[in-house]
Amino acid sequence: MLADVLPPWQIEGLLEDYAHYARGEAAELSLVIPELLGHPARSFTAFANEHAAAFRSE
Repeated sequence: MLADVLPPWQIEGLLEDYAHYARGEAAELSLVIPELLGHPARSFTAFANEHAAAFRSE
């Protein structure tokens, strides 16, 4: 399905990425975020709710 829009190397890369995610290898959380940002990490939902206005079209 993607062969009509993406080059083979990019399709292979996407498949590798999704296999990586399926194995749970991207599930680790970094504890350095609070140290770098100066505040605790938050969920994507919390971020989206706090910045919803920036994502609305006018």
